[in-house]
Amino acid sequence: LDLAVRTAGLISDDKLRAHTLWSLTTERQINGDHNSATETAEMAEQATAEIKRPFTRVWMFSEIALEHFSARRKASAWSAFERALAIAENLDSAWGRSRALARLASALIELSDGANN
Repeated sequence: LDLAVRTAGLISDDKLRAHTLWSLTTERQINGDHNSATETAEMAEQATAEIKRPFTRVWMFSEIALEHFSARRKASAWSAFERALAIAENLDSAWGRSRALARLASALIELSDGANN
């Protein structure tokens, strides 16, 4: 995973770099490597901050939420969803906010349907 984290740090696309680092953080947590997970999470936070458009951050965290949910990590799924929602609440543009909330509504349907099954 060390090589994967170093390689992820070289990805030029901000969203892809952040998303990859969040995935690697999860893998390290699953493997019980909490110190390295913390370091990777710090890198992921920095990469997330470098994503210029808040809408893109909303989209990324909604994708992460669905990935966690598919892997049966419900608490992590809801945490990522809530993070996306918090970002969407602060969008200034009505157009951007409506697009973000539509994306979140779609993710919420999937999360809620799965929670009922």
